[in-house]
Amino acid sequence: MSVRVERIGPDMTVYASDVQKDTKRVIAESVEAMVEVASNAGDEMQYIISTTPSSIVPGKPNRIDTGNMIESVEVSDPTSEGNVYSVSFGWIDNWEDYFGVQDKGGKPVGLHKRGVDRISPMHAIAGAGIQADQQMEEKIRKILS
Repeated sequence: MSVRVERIGPDMTVYASDVQKDTKRVIAESVEAMVEVASNAGDEMQYIISTTPSSIVPGKPNRIDTGNMIESVEVSDPTSEGNVYSVSFGWIDNWEDYFGVQDKGGKPVGLHKRGVDRISPMHAIAGAGIQADQQMEEKIRKILS
């Protein structure tokens, strides 16, 4: 077996510099896309909360009672650790146990019992996560094209 190496251009330094520039551009555009996608996901969570019928109050068209659950949805600033970049969305700084019960379903907790044995799930985190995955994939394909 033989391997043949050819020079890509007249100056390998220029080529390496172009690769570094492209890498920095891809990272910067990807982080920007992550922030936009996370913001959209937070909006989607709030939409789900505001349009999923109540499991506690018959006929109520949403999961908003005090407003705490919907107002607690937030998006973090981007962070990086080495070459890993992240942005979070959801109930980051303000979490109440009933948020999880409303989202995943289950036995009511605290003041949200109101004679109901089980709360049906609204799947705000999962729904927003699916949307975020789809949007991020589309954005990365465009960035790399």
